[in-house]
Amino acid sequence: FELILNQVEAPTDGRAGHGRLFIGIQDDQLDAFRQHLREHRINGSITHWGNPTLLIQDMDENEFFFWFPDGALAELEAELATDQRS
Repeated sequence: FELILNQVEAPTDGRAGHGRLFIGIQDDQLDAFRQHLREHRINGSITHWGNPTLLIQDMDENEFFFWFPDGALAELEAELATDQRS
């Protein structure tokens, strides 16, 4: 877990929120986390932050980065792509 309250750099200068939150998801948390995303219709995108990473932005464009155990992100990426087409 890492929290950056005020990330200021060229790409974020004009953004209202400058916060960044980094969270590692463990194997035993995967199912509950994925269910929470589905139930609350939380959209995200896959980005590269050292490794493939789920990025979710709030209404102020604060960034929430989630790292997953090996292989787990590929399933979530496919699920996100399916949800976006529906």
